[in-house]
Amino acid sequence: MPEFMLKAKAGLNRDNPFYGKWQGFECHEIMGQQVWWGGISSDGAGAFAKAVKKHLGFEAPGPRTFAEGQSAAGKFRIVTAGERQFFMMGEKDFPAGLESAAHFTDQSDGWIGITVEGPRSREVLEKLTTIDLHPSVFPTGSAARAPFEHMLAVIACENAETGRFAIHFQRSSARSFIDHLCHAAASACGPSLSGGH
Repeated sequence: MPEFMLKAKAGLNRDNPFYGKWQGFECHEIMGQQVWWGGISSDGAGAFAKAVKKHLGFEAPGPRTFAEGQSAAGKFRIVTAGERQFFMMGEKDFPAGLESAAHFTDQSDGWIGITVEGPRSREVLEKLTTIDLHPSVFPTGSAARAPFEHMLAVIACENAETGRFAIHFQRSSARSFIDHLCHAAASACGPSLSGGH
């Protein structure tokens, strides 16, 4: 009887995580991350903020921002994704203590994350979204839920000085998203330096 061996694939159904490089711009797939989508009731902001501080060790994010930190529960990031809605990422299982302050659903299999960086990153991203990513408007620590080429994404500015952003988008549109990103990069930066995508 033949033996079968399962082999893990990256989020874009590749053997290796996606990586692309152009003049002044590069991007790579974020691996090993759990994802949860959450919401709180209209009067639950205070309880949620207290739970985040107690169990994760950092302040809950305000509107259009993200917050992150390292605690005994692991490293987590919480991104504000709308009115009383949050997008949380972590390297470990869901942190105990937050379930009583918010309603979260595990969506780890439904989202792909990439990090983009470089002096031309804003020029590339502005071809895909209408968000004003200028540092004076979207500084380090900013976050937004917005359409990229008509596909919903969550973007967080990790470093305005180097132009580093983390973008999460739905797995169902991953191939289209990456295709649009690569076309925008080629348009803004010239031919790929990483041997295609």
